[in-house]
Amino acid sequence: MKHQIIKKFLDVDSFEKIKNIIISDTFPWYAQKGLTQNDDGQVLFAHILVDKRHQIASSAYEKIATPVLDKIQEIEPDFSRVLRMKINCYPNQTKVVKSDFHIDIPRAKHKVLIFNINNNNGCTEFKNPKIKFVFSTENSAFIFNGKEKHRSVSQTDTPYRWNININYEC
Repeated sequence: MKHQIIKKFLDVDSFEKIKNIIISDTFPWYAQKGLTQNDDGQVLFAHILVDKRHQIASSAYEKIATPVLDKIQEIEPDFSRVLRMKINCYPNQTKVVKSDFHIDIPRAKHKVLIFNINNNNGCTEFKNPKIKFVFSTENSAFIFNGKEKHRSVSQTDTPYRWNININYEC
């Protein structure tokens, strides 16, 4: 499977509704014990929409996940199910911090879609030199093979970097 960048992933109205929920000062964020593994010393807040057991885990699911999954089904006619879906909030750490290279879910076959919520100078870096970097551009999505090792690179130009990470089967 080739990777794919989709600019203007959602229509403006749907995107703005999702963004306004996520950046709201009342949206619940939960401190994680690390970025890629427990106690790796890195900072991340997350909001789980679909947990590792493939169960809906948030009351925000309908408003956030439904439009995103509808769009994925439009792009991926063979879409079968979500394995995990979470919203990430990376706080500015005043310097560039890179997580370890990792695979989100060690499975035989799945895809990952990273949906960027805001513009910033952070990115997702890939071990694969053919991809290398995908920068955080508001309302853009990047689809790639779930076996691709990747890592988060923090931003230094905005208070937060927000994205939605979806692991799914086709």
